[in-house]
Amino acid sequence: MTDLITRALRNATDTRAVVIGEGAVERTGEVFTELFGAARAIVVADERTFTLAGKRVSEALKTAGVELADPHIFPGEPELYAKYENCEALRDVLAPVDAIAVAVGSGTLNDITKRASGELGRPYLVVGTAASMDGYTAFGSSIALDGFKQTLSCPAPCGCVADLTAMADAPQVMTASGYGDLLGKIPAGADWILSDVLGIEAIDQGVWELVQGPLRGAVSRPAELAVGDVSATGELVEGAGHAGPPVEPPRFRGGTPVQPPVGDGGTRCGHHPQAPVPRLQGRHRHGGDRGPLRTAAGTGPHRFGHRRGRYGLAHPGGDGNRSS
Repeated sequence: MTDLITRALRNATDTRAVVIGEGAVERTGEVFTELFGAARAIVVADERTFTLAGKRVSEALKTAGVELADPHIFPGEPELYAKYENCEALRDVLAPVDAIAVAVGSGTLNDITKRASGELGRPYLVVGTAASMDGYTAFGSSIALDGFKQTLSCPAPCGCVADLTAMADAPQVMTASGYGDLLGKIPAGADWILSDVLGIEAIDQGVWELVQGPLRGAVSRPAELAVGDVSATGELVEGAGHAGPPVEPPRFRGGTPVQPPVGDGGTRCGHHPQAPVPRLQGRHRHGGDRGPLRTAAGTGPHRFGHRRGRYGLAHPGGDGNRSS
């Protein structure tokens, strides 16, 4: 675990453990007992992720002496989608079971389990299987409700296990989605600089370093990511991981969570209650799939400002690390 993640965990209110590494899934039982003691566990997965990692997660839990309830496995087809009806369905399954949920999957399963566990007032653990987004350790779930994607309030996971071997082997489209999510942090930095200059949202130097510090390295190796390089995947995962813990607890303005360090204007549009859920060829799209488009859109106002000579993106303090 890097120094930046250690620092992020010190500031987090919900997430207490993050394990990233090759073969990290084998440490799931160790992390679970560290967080939850002698509690029972229930593995939550879909047919694909249970085959990919869920069986190994179950074995790791058993090896650590964790008692297991029967797993809850969503169908693999049609593709599971993070809609509120699935949160309700999982909540109703978990409610009579005295066990802590262990989500095995990527963004969709994490968001569904996060919300379902949150409604029950229970903590949970996530085992990530793809570097497909930046919200594993984030507060709130990105859920489609009444046909529109929005962020619903719920605590972040108590722990996150990220197996780089599994993530590097994930379908390329999922890694590309995570890469797209991180691209949005570049205009997010510019947005925050401008917000600070205008006196709207002051820059928190500690959070800035946690989010923006590893960003350039995390997105600097796209060719290697495309061929499943484990080292490049590790940088991407750590860059994405920093987007969660640094902003716990979320700041609120008018009852709405405010997270300027990690979301650009495009991200806000995608999670706005009036934003329609995107589809392509009948399938729901991953959030990061829109990363390049929303990044281009998010940088538009800044490019216009440069052409007009209205402002520069370097922070008035002259800190070169704050230029985007």
